[in-house]
Amino acid sequence: MDFSTFLSKKILADYPLDPEKLGKLITYSTNLKEYDDLLEFFEILKVQKKPDLRVLFKLADGLIAFGRGLLVERQQDKAQDVLDKAIKITGGGRHITAGVVQAYIDVNQLKMARFILEKALKESSTTALEVLRLDILNRQGENLDEVMKVANDLLKNDVKELAVYRILIEVSYKLKRREDLVDDLIQEACKAFPEKEELLKSLKVS
Repeated sequence: MDFSTFLSKKILADYPLDPEKLGKLITYSTNLKEYDDLLEFFEILKVQKKPDLRVLFKLADGLIAFGRGLLVERQQDKAQDVLDKAIKITGGGRHITAGVVQAYIDVNQLKMARFILEKALKESSTTALEVLRLDILNRQGENLDEVMKVANDLLKNDVKELAVYRILIEVSYKLKRREDLVDDLIQEACKAFPEKEELLKSLKVS
């Protein structure tokens, strides 16, 4: 850590916080991967009575990046602590929770991802969380009929995300769904995502 960053953090610890300056410091530390700085910012912010929400979410995003790197390095305990802090500092903000869940999915820690996700879904649901739930069910591969049901329910509820179509198309082939129905699904997906037509048509199984 350079002296200017040290001095800036010292000032932040001793005087009222300037959200704009603090946000810039958090971005600076995240971009330079000075992740231990983020833990110090966490300690400063967690005792503030009315911290700026934008700053909290910026810090949480940085902590997720830190935690994801730790998971890749297989520093499990530290990664879990850091990712827990990301959720804690935002009070369980839904897009932050989604980011934490995705971090675990990315390293195939599906049980942990599902545990955190299901806890969040008991409080409230968002499109992002529901799509992550579908992704986890599909990756676990324990019940393809359930995967198909969840995907179809999402489409019926107008959650027309690319990931939903992709998973439903792939599972439809695995369950040997009628080819004409799968073709119709691919056409529907291409209409919704014309820029992804090549990808979607590549899912077709001859």
